[in-house]
Amino acid sequence: MKNKTLTLTRILLRNGDGFGIKQSNTGVSKFLYLFFFVVLVPVLLFTVTRFQISAYNTLALIGQEGVIVSWALSLVSIFIFFFGIFYIVSSFYFSTDIEGLLHLPLKPLQIIGAKFAVITLYEYGIAFVILAPTLIVYGIKSSQSVLFYLYSAISFILAPIIPLAIGSIIVMVIMRFTNLSRYKDLLKIVGGMVAIFVGLFVNIMTTRILEGTSTGQLEQLLLQGENSLVKITSAVFPSTKWATDALLSSNALNGFLNLLIFVAVSIGAFLLLLYLAELLYFKGVIGLSESSGSGQTKIVDLEREIVKGSVIKTYTLVELKLLFRTPIYFLNCVLINFIFPLLLLLPMLTAGGSEDFSELIAAIQGVENKGMVVAVIFAILIFLGGVNGVTPSTISREGEGLFVKKYLPVSYKDQITAKVLSGLIIGYIGLITTLIAAFIFIKISLSLVVIILLTGWLPILFTSFTGILIDLNNPKLNWVSEQQAVKQNMNVLYNIIIGMIFAVLTVVATLHFKWGFATALVMIIAIYALLNILTGSLVYTKGVKVFAELEG
Repeated sequence: MKNKTLTLTRILLRNGDGFGIKQSNTGVSKFLYLFFFVVLVPVLLFTVTRFQISAYNTLALIGQEGVIVSWALSLVSIFIFFFGIFYIVSSFYFSTDIEGLLHLPLKPLQIIGAKFAVITLYEYGIAFVILAPTLIVYGIKSSQSVLFYLYSAISFILAPIIPLAIGSIIVMVIMRFTNLSRYKDLLKIVGGMVAIFVGLFVNIMTTRILEGTSTGQLEQLLLQGENSLVKITSAVFPSTKWATDALLSSNALNGFLNLLIFVAVSIGAFLLLLYLAELLYFKGVIGLSESSGSGQTKIVDLEREIVKGSVIKTYTLVELKLLFRTPIYFLNCVLINFIFPLLLLLPMLTAGGSEDFSELIAAIQGVENKGMVVAVIFAILIFLGGVNGVTPSTISREGEGLFVKKYLPVSYKDQITAKVLSGLIIGYIGLITTLIAAFIFIKISLSLVVIILLTGWLPILFTSFTGILIDLNNPKLNWVSEQQAVKQNMNVLYNIIIGMIFAVLTVVATLHFKWGFATALVMIIAIYALLNILTGSLVYTKGVKVFAELEG
């Protein structure tokens, strides 16, 4: 008899269509995938490799070269834990395949086991980019034996297990007690938000613990050499210490024992997840797909709802309501605009009143740095605009129902405008959140806050235009669950990369030309105004034409 968990895993992988690679039939799609895997991934691997070589050479001088291994393992664990929670909430509870799976003769542990396996496979991408170059650099530079590479392979395979298992358990416990029939969608969203913020809280507390290490203790560890600093860097995530000690002592008995502990804890975490799935999952997921309300609307009530108004305004509100009322879209497209500003400010929130933090505030408030402050703020806004997944998934989210848009009494141009405006509005929420946080914690001037409020929409509009251009030319329309339209959509990643590139270029240009406050402000506004004109003209000419030719 076949293992149902493995069978379901294969089905989910096959039906999930990966990140849309199978449906890349157009020339644009093939070019984007080719560019990503042939150009961007190698460049990223090369960058990480060069950085780790430099870090190894520097740290080796004080006998702390093992820090690059613990740093890489900790970084991978934190990334997978945080971003995995978004994926876990979407996959375990909000995907449209849940209702079908509940009617099959499957146990909770089989459903969770299969979904967990699929998520783990996708998270290996993050692990590979960071761990592979790091472990190879350390292995070659320190002339490690074959045993080190064997331990490295095992550590790589197990790296996502504990972070994802912890995230999954947090999500299941929270969703078990938020699944109430009344206000179902609201509680689903609140439950997902609580799970995400619990994950953030864990990271903040971990960082605070590390911040508690005194300068004297750090100096003592540095003087000891022999990778003594690894004790601190490997304490960022619970499982990192065992994997780090196993790799750094691969030729000793201590390394083998730590590897056994790491393997045992990873297996134990997975088994605990399956055990809790049997107790909690069905009680938390049953009823999530049921619709609430009577489903009947009185004619009188319908007439009250019908009012005359702007087509673009009405359609924009429809787009926004869909984003806010669909849990998966809210968690991945809307909530991210609140989460990323918080992530950017985490070091400052944990630094408190430290001397370094005071020096940073003084530097920001210095007259000579005003131009760079403007550039950095705009760079953050460009990056946040790129991270905003509204427009790079706006066509994909229509799915096979895209054909309905052909019959609406709304022009393609107006439909595109409404989609762009929805992305701009959500992005502007992120702008306001970032500015409030910056005003409170970084003490930027009120005048600068007002200026950014008036002009900060320019970079957000630019990334909204690039996002919809990408999605128009490379839509992911064939999906079976809403999470695939967002979480497994490469278009979102492409727009993030565009945001990162222009964010870096903005800062580099300001540094290179040594722009002051006024010059930086005028030049950045002028550049992004011009970019908006160029990308906007593409959207409303070629974009409209492509939209008209698309079929759901």
